[in-house]
Amino acid sequence: MWAEYWAWGEETLALGDIPLLVPTGDTDTGDEIVAHQHRGVFVLPRHDNQVVPCGPMLMDVLDHYEPDTRWQGIQPPQRGSLS
Repeated sequence: MWAEYWAWGEETLALGDIPLLVPTGDTDTGDEIVAHQHRGVFVLPRHDNQVVPCGPMLMDVLDHYEPDTRWQGIQPPQRGSLS
């Protein structure tokens, strides 16, 4: 599913990394947050096709969002939404 929506490249994630991605959350605006064991945490934005690297830890994704709203809208993935 992810392969068809985002631009993949060596500087972010390659297509071969997709099976190693773990969905860790999404936002109220539809962005998906995924983690890779060796490459860190990434945002797959709903309104853009560029994969956004955030850093090595899940908490680093919060810096991607505005500081005054970074805690709003972050939620774990919904059951059944991973298929």
